[in-house]
Amino acid sequence: MKKTTFMVTGLMMVLFATAVGCKKKESAVQTQSTAVQKQTPPVREKIPTVTFSAAAPSGLPNVSAVPGGNGDVEWINDAQAKGDTKVNRKDLVSMTGWAVNNQNGTVPSTVLIQLNTGTMSFYALATKTRQKRPDSANATNNPALADSAWQLDADISSVPPGKYLIGFILSDGASIVGFDTTKYLVVE
Repeated sequence: MKKTTFMVTGLMMVLFATAVGCKKKESAVQTQSTAVQKQTPPVREKIPTVTFSAAAPSGLPNVSAVPGGNGDVEWINDAQAKGDTKVNRKDLVSMTGWAVNNQNGTVPSTVLIQLNTGTMSFYALATKTRQKRPDSANATNNPALADSAWQLDADISSVPPGKYLIGFILSDGASIVGFDTTKYLVVE
């Protein structure tokens, strides 16, 4: 009986250690993209203001992008973007974050921000792309991300009140990829 108890206890310890080890690996992969989130708002440059529109901007051959992008919107109006961020449609909205094409490891020259309710979408081009983000490159061990930051100052008065999932369509001239974040812009 003591031998059986010792074996069962030993087996349970091995299973627990394996489960904890797997959880740590899984957690490291999941936090890779969140590790690049800055803790203070970036210094924003004065850039032209764009307007969100129901029509996708010309210059992108197809807005039905394929999955393969990665990035995040980290700041909305100088507050960390988490979950739902409320904005007044009468105010300008400023967003900053980072984006990369995972399929070919490039930083996109075009970052199209998409606000989507599931039944309607609105689009705006980030007017400042390929800004310095050495923390992104360091956190992901990918030097290509060093210039992955983008910035957008936008008029959202044409966007009806509602809750919009924030997504991205990225182009580097050779390919188009897209992805959705887990963050929402709540327009009031």
